Amino acid sequence: MGNLLSNRSERTSSKKDADRAIEAHEEAIKAMPDSQYTRLGGKLNNLGIALQIKFDLTNSVEDLDRAIVAHEEAVQLTPAD
Repeated sequence: MGNLLSNRSERTSSKKDADRAIEAHEEAIKAMPDSQYTRLGGKLNNLGIALQIKFDLTNSVEDLDRAIVAHEEAVQLTPAD
C-alpha cells in the first residue's frame, strides 16, 4: 500500500498521499515479526523513498534527514555478499 501511495503522490504532487505512504511504511515496519528481520532493510528503503518523495514536495529538511537515516539503516542491514 505504501508504495502505491508513494507512486500516486509522486505523480499528483499530493502531500496527503505522501503522508499516508509514510504512515503505511512505518506501520509495516512496526508490525514485522522478529522472524522476518531479514526483510527489514527493504522496508526501511521503501520508507526512505517515501520520505524523499515528501521532501521533493515540501522541501522539509526534516523529511530529508529522516530519509537519509532510513536509507543508512537499510544499508547497515544489507548482507555484504
